[in-house]
Amino acid sequence: MRAVGAVALAALPAVVGCGSDALPFSELRSSVLAASCRYDVRCQNYPDQATCLASLQTQPHFFDTMVADVASGKVIYDGVAARACVDAINSLSSCPRNAFSMLDARTAVCNKVFTGTVAVGGACFFREECLGGGNCLTTGNCVSSYECCAGTCQTPPVSVPVGGDCSVYDPSVCPAGTSCLTDPTSGKSTCRVPVGAGGSCSSSPSCAAGLYCDVTLTQTCKPQIATGGTCNPSLGAQDCSGPQDVCDSTTQTCTPPAAVGSPCGGAQPSCVGYATCDPTSLTCVEVPTVGAACDPTRGNSCLAGNCDATSATCVLPPSAGACS
Repeated sequence: MRAVGAVALAALPAVVGCGSDALPFSELRSSVLAASCRYDVRCQNYPDQATCLASLQTQPHFFDTMVADVASGKVIYDGVAARACVDAINSLSSCPRNAFSMLDARTAVCNKVFTGTVAVGGACFFREECLGGGNCLTTGNCVSSYECCAGTCQTPPVSVPVGGDCSVYDPSVCPAGTSCLTDPTSGKSTCRVPVGAGGSCSSSPSCAAGLYCDVTLTQTCKPQIATGGTCNPSLGAQDCSGPQDVCDSTTQTCTPPAAVGSPCGGAQPSCVGYATCDPTSLTCVEVPTVGAACDPTRGNSCLAGNCDATSATCVLPPSAGACS
């Protein structure tokens, strides 16, 4: 991810929410990265905050483009919504399997940080530039993971009422507190309030955050099970709350991934998110991080970025510069 340009961003004209609760535009990138990394470290996707910050990368060119767009008035930045969004990420004190779906249910405010002004059919590089939240549709072979991919703004999402058919519009938006859920019998998708604990269900996605559907026994939504609790191996770990926990078929308990240096392979649990099972020692070893040596013949063997064939080190793709 690139650094935000050295501009007095807080004084830009196309900004709303300039009070004490507003997050200055100049602090947005670092604040989002720090909050995301705290969550990722807690969830064992990275070994520590420093490694995560050196590895985590937003979509290339995004922030530099937003700097130019906000300055020109093409995009309006809401500092109050930005502060609320970062606070919501920081509020994730635990790491349940569906933490981010819980976050989305609590704060649609993250979608209000940027408001685009480009009308349908207008030129764009990112969806944040489009009026009403419409997507920015790109064509051709442009690779958005490191290129500026030009596109056109599409029709904004259609708001569907509770009980309305959310499958006939693409995209569609259900009211806050509801989700677009598909009935397995009729195949029809409607905006519905997720099923609460003890309610009848046919699949886990229909249950509220923090619940799973006990499809093999009671066909009701139940609270997900903490690490070490008894689980049902036939549910494929849907009943375990830990995002990387598996339901051990022998002990029938929600089992966390193996730490670095622990045995792995065969009947042993898989390794934590920032490690892999070494085929020779059958122990969990850390995956190379940005700047570390890697093996180009093993494909993408890096924790972040790619293994550069020339230097045999893990590198991030270039990301600086505004799209124009």
